[in-house]
Amino acid sequence: MAFDPPMIISNIMPYQIQVDAQIIRIILTGYVTKTEMIDLAGETALLDANFGRTFDRLTDLSAVKKSDSDYETISSLAKERQKRIFQQKFRSAIVAPNPLDYGCARMFQTLSENPSVDRQIFKTMVEAELWLASNA
Repeated sequence: MAFDPPMIISNIMPYQIQVDAQIIRIILTGYVTKTEMIDLAGETALLDANFGRTFDRLTDLSAVKKSDSDYETISSLAKERQKRIFQQKFRSAIVAPNPLDYGCARMFQTLSENPSVDRQIFKTMVEAELWLASNA
């Protein structure tokens, strides 16, 4: 199933979900609330179910200005992700250039261990894209 150009699944601020033939791109911008993070997690779960396969994903936090996510929210999302059974193994790259977002991403990574997910965090988009491409 190829998408050319990338199909935009959701464009509700502060996030956008784009799907192309190889990857789900999640781009977060501006102020991101706990509720929006929970909604985003639900949308990505539906994508996996609707497409019948699990795409690699790239989550870009570069344009996030602020978030009210806290340990409780991140832990809850991580526990849900940890319990999910995925169709196949996949890679998940998170781009988090600022220290606070990087720390939150590391917390999520640590709390959401799942044998189907190879998740790495990067400070630049180039690093993340190279890592994802190395698996193609």
